Amino acid sequence: MVKFKYILLILFIISLFNSCDKNNISKKEEVKSAKLVFVGDIMTHPNIVKSFENKDILFDLKDYLKGDIVFANLEFTVDTNKPPMPYPEFNGSIEYLRYFFNYFNLFSVANNHAYDQGAQAEAETIAEIERNNKLIIGGSTNSKDIKPLITNINNIPIFLSAYTMLDNGISYRSNENGYFYFMNFFPKKEDLIEKIKDDLKLATNNELKIISLHFGLEYTTKPEEKTIEIARDLIENGVDIIIGHHPHVPRCSEIYEGTNHKGIIIYSLGNFISSHKGRFPYLDIGTILSLEIKENKEINFEFMPTYYAFFYKNKLSKNDFDFIIKPIKENPDIEMPKLKTNYIYSNYDTNAIKNGYKLINEFYSNLTNNNISL
Repeated sequence: MVKFKYILLILFIISLFNSCDKNNISKKEEVKSAKLVFVGDIMTHPNIVKSFENKDILFDLKDYLKGDIVFANLEFTVDTNKPPMPYPEFNGSIEYLRYFFNYFNLFSVANNHAYDQGAQAEAETIAEIERNNKLIIGGSTNSKDIKPLITNINNIPIFLSAYTMLDNGISYRSNENGYFYFMNFFPKKEDLIEKIKDDLKLATNNELKIISLHFGLEYTTKPEEKTIEIARDLIENGVDIIIGHHPHVPRCSEIYEGTNHKGIIIYSLGNFISSHKGRFPYLDIGTILSLEIKENKEINFEFMPTYYAFFYKNKLSKNDFDFIIKPIKENPDIEMPKLKTNYIYSNYDTNAIKNGYKLINEFYSNLTNNNISL
């Protein structure tokens, strides 16, 4: 009987050890992470605004626009006293702006179209964003001292801020009718670097430092030497990841191994939503870039190319069209609406989709093929 009790005791102790081992394994496997999603430029045009009315245009992209932070470069403002207006001085509608709150929770308001409708419109736009509990970076309506967003997601500290090197020469509109709009606008590289270095000093908890930067020439997929120099200098000065905007076409990515620091440069994500099409290649090609950031700062990148097109509702009226945007998956053939003959660029789209898919994979596969730690 004593021997039997002794055997039971041994079995009980072994079971305890096994239980502890299982608990330890589960704890080891539980790796916390934060997911950040970035897209390019959201622009406006009266016909695009109209085509968004009462429609969920981004429905086909909803699975790719999910994360703790989902970011877009908001390249228009809203003056509710005016109708939607096209280039060169964009104005959206309040309903158009509100639509994007369904998918995005962080917007950059530092770009060359921020002053299009003046300080009052920017103030109205920012107020609407904040009223809906969304966040902005890159601008302020009450202080020249624009602070970055420093947050903690699942125990992962993250620094986010936005800057522009361009303003279309209309920054005089930053003070109108008692309204003010201050923006992180630094046309000179030296001033930009100094401002960013000052902002980085606020990151005191080993944050992953990510900036949105509006820079580079428009409509060309190849970064200029000056643009490359600016981006690399920012990495050398402590920035971890640069998300580029302004060219309105996609540009390449780079894993830059600097002398002082290592970082990732996305030279441009291209247009996300725009009326641009056909004038230059790849204006209708965008990128949804996802980052899964782990506690050890290991980053897993994923990307999804996107494509937008216009369809005439009525062949007799070329001012009334539908706007669609689709993901370009492994098979570059996109299932478009049945009105294929109503493409504005009917002979253009098939090649554009295939070429765009190839381009985006060429530009960003280096991020997904590497195990990146910063």
